[in-house]
Amino acid sequence: MREVQPAPHVEHSPTNCIRPDSARHLEGTVSSVIDLLREIVAIPSVNPSDGDPDDRLFGESRMADYLEGFFRRHRIDCARQEARPGRDSVVAVVPGRSPDLVILEAHTDTVSVEGMEIDPFDPRLEDGRVFGRGACDDKGSL
Repeated sequence: MREVQPAPHVEHSPTNCIRPDSARHLEGTVSSVIDLLREIVAIPSVNPSDGDPDDRLFGESRMADYLEGFFRRHRIDCARQEARPGRDSVVAVVPGRSPDLVILEAHTDTVSVEGMEIDPFDPRLEDGRVFGRGACDDKGSL
């Protein structure tokens, strides 16, 4: 096994994080990311620990359906794995040019919607933020 070296320290600022030649594409990218987040927040995927995974709120199968379709539309190799009934995961592989391996992980289930004062699956955009169940934990990471 090869030894992992720490990444060199890089000072980040708005000027060195976004190249000027790519900044003109940022506006369209941000709106696409927000649209994508709103689409996945609208998909109920409450952890089924207290409910039936076949219920319209519980289980991750609907999220797995969406993600699998998204990856296939973008020609990204993916595989689906069922951990338990209604609790599917999707693994996608994007080959890179470097021999180094990068793994990104996020979960697709959310906590209960009990006590929410807004419709949990009707994502709202207010002041540049998306509100709805899972918008931050953890669908925002997807």
